[in-house]
Amino acid sequence: MRENVRASWSFLNDILKKSDHLIFILKPISDSRKIVDFTIEFVTDNITSLVNLDIEDFLNNKIVSVFPEILENGIFEILTACYGKPDMEISFERKLTLCQKTVWLQCYAIRKDETIVVTCNNITDLKKSDNKLKATNKRLELQNKLLNEAEEISKSASFQWNIFSGSWIISENIKNLFNDILCKKMREGNGIFEIMPVNDRKKILSEIEVSKYDDNLTEQYFSVFNEKEKRNFSLTGNFVPVKGGQLMLGVIKDITEIRKNEIIIIKSNEELVRINAELDSFNHIASHDLQEPLRKIQMFISRISEKDIKAMSQNGKNFLTKIESSAERMQELIKHLLTYSRIGKAGVAFEKVDLQQTLEVILEDVFDESEKGRVSLQKKPLPTILGIPFLIHQLFYNIITNAIKYKHPDRILQLEISSKIEFHLDDRSLKTRKEGQQFVEIIFKDNGIGFQQEHEHKIFELFQRLHQKNEYSGTGIGLAICKKITDTHHGKIKATGNVNQGAIFSVALPV
Repeated sequence: MRENVRASWSFLNDILKKSDHLIFILKPISDSRKIVDFTIEFVTDNITSLVNLDIEDFLNNKIVSVFPEILENGIFEILTACYGKPDMEISFERKLTLCQKTVWLQCYAIRKDETIVVTCNNITDLKKSDNKLKATNKRLELQNKLLNEAEEISKSASFQWNIFSGSWIISENIKNLFNDILCKKMREGNGIFEIMPVNDRKKILSEIEVSKYDDNLTEQYFSVFNEKEKRNFSLTGNFVPVKGGQLMLGVIKDITEIRKNEIIIIKSNEELVRINAELDSFNHIASHDLQEPLRKIQMFISRISEKDIKAMSQNGKNFLTKIESSAERMQELIKHLLTYSRIGKAGVAFEKVDLQQTLEVILEDVFDESEKGRVSLQKKPLPTILGIPFLIHQLFYNIITNAIKYKHPDRILQLEISSKIEFHLDDRSLKTRKEGQQFVEIIFKDNGIGFQQEHEHKIFELFQRLHQKNEYSGTGIGLAICKKITDTHHGKIKATGNVNQGAIFSVALPV
């Protein structure tokens, strides 16, 4: 009989060794009031497959000395409670560290007579898989949230269409693209195609039929009346082989605003072409028709002999002088307008421009022998840049002649011209031709009459003058031309002024 029992127990133990289940039989150790520990009276041999310990290291030892962490993770309290409730089974899961090896155990504890039987199943691999699954689900939830937010921002919705079975899965954002009635039609009918106009549906289905064995579908377009408003949509998709046919993964996007903007741009471009044509017509008129009467006025004035002038009254002489002055000013205005309108025309190539040589030519031109004694000129070497030579010449000429025109009447003109290389200009509005563009900043500083700083932007506007024409001559176009020239070169011009102290004009140009 005893041999049969031993054989049965040996057979059972062999089975348990080959499984992940462990069995502990624990006997409580009490003081006069409560349980303070448990003795491990029995444990199955397969405990050694989890830890590098012999079975003797467990048997007849106190459980707290073998697994001290049970005092912190709640297992000791569970065992104590289980012993106090006979025939009541308590199940729990806990993580234990055995010989620096972490395992998860799913446990069932029940009191039998004066002991507790604890059956444990090693679920470490299951927990790892479960944790990976939870992490994957969390990532998928985050990706789905980001996708939904992206769809809302981009006014789009995604879908899956099983071409063989006709089943549809459409993202939630579809409700933000179409009203409830249209969404219901899609759910109850043939998905997206249910709400399309007949011609659009036929065309797109035909394209899908041709492309469904390719990788993707070229962008298609359709329109829908949504809340009595015509909305335009685009449809793109990719095809994935599945059992029984093809699966289409697609995106619908509301492009109504894009189409409206495209129409606005087309109309604006057409308007720009019309304005440019009118400007070219104006250039022709200004070049020929407007200047012809002026030339005749000047010619007739020049034919009035000295004898004829002497015969005139003083009023007549004054009127003649005013006519001549007005004609010259009108001719100068037309010339400047033509210059302004031609700046920035396409087809003019950039080439190397020696700024120093350009400056010397202008200084030689504007400062004659009679002027040199009334001007203090300081200049430093200027570099060579890529630009349009005649425009750079006009830019320098306008700034320098502006300094001469507005010099202070009580002192000689002091003009300082210098430059420095800048690697970055802190100006978001600046248009550069390439990243990391270097700039040369040319500085023109004078001690003239200056101006109030609040008028800085005004002086660069067309026909804007800070003084009356009887105080200072000019057309009000010179500095506007300077700004247009710097814009054409993807540069910038700015001015700093102090009344009766002078002005500084700073020109930044790409090197």
